[in-house]
Amino acid sequence: MASQLHTADLGKRLKFFMEQLSVSGLELAQRAGVKPSFIYDIINGKSANPSAVKLNHVARSLGIGMEELMSSSLRSLGEEITYAPAGDDYVSITPATGILPNGDSITPAAPFRFSKAWLTRQGWDDTTLRYAFVADDGMNPLIRQGDLVIINTAQRLPDSSGRPFLLWSTGSLVARRLEWMDMNAQIMRIMAGNESIASYERHLSEVRVLGGVLWCQSAL
Repeated sequence: MASQLHTADLGKRLKFFMEQLSVSGLELAQRAGVKPSFIYDIINGKSANPSAVKLNHVARSLGIGMEELMSSSLRSLGEEITYAPAGDDYVSITPATGILPNGDSITPAAPFRFSKAWLTRQGWDDTTLRYAFVADDGMNPLIRQGDLVIINTAQRLPDSSGRPFLLWSTGSLVARRLEWMDMNAQIMRIMAGNESIASYERHLSEVRVLGGVLWCQSAL
């Protein structure tokens, strides 16, 4: 019941900001790049677990910060993510630096906070974690453009796990797989999951790796 009440309150706040800008649900959906049903389900209190990625796009399209849209009380987006004030049950994860596909900064006005219990079950050290929005479809369908990811900044070198890494490429944050071509010479291969993007080789010093991807919340 609490989740339904929070969602209903979010719908009221969303409707308020839309009225202030005289924007319809259809127009806002087009601006934010989401389906109209995403907007109307929130307004009507039918969305129990709205996507954090999509809410970020909606807030930006309204010209407000996430904290303005979510208010100061608990706004839980599933077990993992919340916009609640920092407390014993949640820990703030700071954003990595990067650029959204539309050219805007990825850093939202309000920080994301994650459940400590959930992080502990994953065996993750929150001091090394960062989050970001991926800027391209290079790892599609595993990770798509606009997806929210958590990365481990302590893991920046290829290993046997096969996990994707988040790295800078031409000014944006992208997800790619890494493998050693010559470990002694520190030459690695950077590979996309999308066959239309060619693999290439670089010296370790030429690649800015932010960390290994641990978790992804799809934007879809």
